[in-house]
Amino acid sequence: MDLHRRHTLEVEVEVFIERLGLAEKRKSHTAYFTVINLNAKQLKDPIKTGLYVDEGDQESMRLLVKAQKRWAFQAEQNSVHDVPPLPMTSNL
Repeated sequence: MDLHRRHTLEVEVEVFIERLGLAEKRKSHTAYFTVINLNAKQLKDPIKTGLYVDEGDQESMRLLVKAQKRWAFQAEQNSVHDVPPLPMTSNL
């Protein structure tokens, strides 16, 4: 397991708009936040609980797969930035 993942948790937040006086709600947007677990000294602290997803619950499985794909995409994006910088010339 990636050490970074032991200290972080992704949270999905959905925002809905509701008109006063009407029973109608509609989804406005969805956001994803990464929360870092810190101890009292503000140091990263491992998250001690696991994640249980019932394989029979297709909606939960779909959300898990989407989260895994977002995580893999972010890890790939971070590795792109691991390219060493080009040497700079002082002859400008």
